[in-house]
Amino acid sequence: MSNFDNDNLYFLEICKKEIEKKLNWSQSETWNQRDYLDLINLIEKDTGTSLSLSTIKRIWNKNHHAKPQKSTLDALAAFLGFKDWLDFKSNYGKSEVKETTIPKSGKSKKTIGIAALVIIVLPILAFVAINNTDFKGKLNHQVGFTSKNTVAGTVPNTVIFEFDLKGISADSFFIQQSWNELEKVKINPKDSILTTTYYYPGPHEAKLFADDKIIARTNLTIPTNDWIALLKKDNTDTVPTYLNIDSFNEGGIMTVHPSQVLENQNPLNPDVILSYYLVKDFDNLDEDNFRIRLRIKNEKILKTNCPKVHIGILGSKNPCFIPLTKPGCVGEIDLRIGDRLFDGKHADLSAFGIDIFEWHTLEFVKTNKEYSFRINDELVFSTKEEDSIGDVEGIMINFSGLGSVDYVRVDNPETSASSYADEFSAAKLTDEKYQ
Repeated sequence: MSNFDNDNLYFLEICKKEIEKKLNWSQSETWNQRDYLDLINLIEKDTGTSLSLSTIKRIWNKNHHAKPQKSTLDALAAFLGFKDWLDFKSNYGKSEVKETTIPKSGKSKKTIGIAALVIIVLPILAFVAINNTDFKGKLNHQVGFTSKNTVAGTVPNTVIFEFDLKGISADSFFIQQSWNELEKVKINPKDSILTTTYYYPGPHEAKLFADDKIIARTNLTIPTNDWIALLKKDNTDTVPTYLNIDSFNEGGIMTVHPSQVLENQNPLNPDVILSYYLVKDFDNLDEDNFRIRLRIKNEKILKTNCPKVHIGILGSKNPCFIPLTKPGCVGEIDLRIGDRLFDGKHADLSAFGIDIFEWHTLEFVKTNKEYSFRINDELVFSTKEEDSIGDVEGIMINFSGLGSVDYVRVDNPETSASSYADEFSAAKLTDEKYQ
């Protein structure tokens, strides 16, 4: 804002305090990057405005006198239930601030944290969902925004976006490939095509921005021909290394050799993550009835105090991420069921603390409007459905450093109809299978 005076700074501090009160999280001085990303997603969900991570951090920096843009202030005010920033300044104290709180144990967070994790999952078929509150009264026509894959079933995969920005006024335009704002590309409004590369499989939602407003969305999926293995240096790695998967041992195990990890991470990064992905059509399943059963273990390769495993169920509407870690580290994990986040600092996730370096059988089930999770056939978590994650479109397994999978089975618990099963006991997989 060109005239951001002490009066505005005063109201900004009030606005921040009211937002913190609404969130009902820990004190903002203790927030980490994941918390800021959560707030960004909540503001976008409520207002249709996507703020950048740097903007949010700058506003909450106690030692920085931020001078936000008007659109940013309008979004903060709208998140509190006001029409815009002027309405907030004029009517704060005259009307009640929206009091709905968001408990830390159930806050909305659309991004793979994923911040700790690397995916946002949305429907397979590409379509455009216009946010009618953005640019209301300014759009002369429906915004065209579509996508298509250039390769049938592998990664990397090139995606071609087509867009039409005629008649739309803004200082700048961007396409963001997924939840990750590091994958935000500036586009020329005179162009009509952007070609970009996806390095991670799974369903993705791309967004078309005019300044910081989302004016269109398109959904796409990057499938895999079979299981693939990716090595990430940490959770922010946008270009992973692809590894070969061998099937070995008498019973058959999906794994990678430690030498592959060491060759690609030398010296070994303590945050390195091995990910297995399978993204495909699962027959005989529906979004209300599915069961996923697998047997896994983390392999000892990293010298880290709190190694973690995450099992990701990639739904067409939302993901689920189930964490495992050592018993003494459960305060550092999060459990996500669709839009609901259960934070280990504010929820009892002690049942997810196990010896992850031993084999464990895990089972995730959706039936009768309820999600449940079992470890070694013992029920450790269940919750009623609030929002469906949609159809199962993929499975992701993240290991700290290195991990192995004995088998994966997917079926319909009501009909017992099998959708997918792999014991990893066939002949050795060929390198060509993953090219």
